[in-house]
Amino acid sequence: MSEFHLRQAIRNPWWLAAGVLALAAIATTAQLGGFEKAQSKAKLPRLAAGQRYDNGALAVTPLRAWISDREPGKDLYDWKQVDYLVLQVTLENLTPRSASGFGYPMSDVILLTPDGAPVKAKSAAYARDHLLLSDLGPRLPTQVDLIWELPKGMPIDSGKRNWGVFRRAFQERAHLNDESAWVQGPPGARFELPVEDRRPRAGAAP
Repeated sequence: MSEFHLRQAIRNPWWLAAGVLALAAIATTAQLGGFEKAQSKAKLPRLAAGQRYDNGALAVTPLRAWISDREPGKDLYDWKQVDYLVLQVTLENLTPRSASGFGYPMSDVILLTPDGAPVKAKSAAYARDHLLLSDLGPRLPTQVDLIWELPKGMPIDSGKRNWGVFRRAFQERAHLNDESAWVQGPPGARFELPVEDRRPRAGAAP
């Protein structure tokens, strides 16, 4: 990381985190203008911890968020030299078929940068055993950890952080292959949670 970027991290750490986490916003955002522009046109629902949101194909209930120097479920030294921002949610697949864990959860539930651009999680895991999220069975509420990687030692304050959820709508004939599909739509809701800092303090034993 250059000296210029280091100064930027100190001044505005979450802006830099977004830049490190993603080189570009998801394609949907380019078309929709981000959550901020969407919200300026129509007031998006704002959720708090424990409030359930139905996006059409997926029900999302945000629970808690924290930052740690260890990836969930791993206690060994992390050679990647990153910290981990974890959002724990309850997800329920509302469709009649199993859904891939790398599909709806990671595409629809996103971290928001200060300007409203969405950033996808690096990975998703079952909260119960920290195994990678393989799929979500129909109508089975499941606690899931969505995980973002941050530059090592990035400071955070005690404020709340913003996430967003995209909507989905069922189409009998999707544009790509003329088969039925749940197609991602515009931004549907926002929620904010306090981020607990679980990293060891300077000088403390690991």
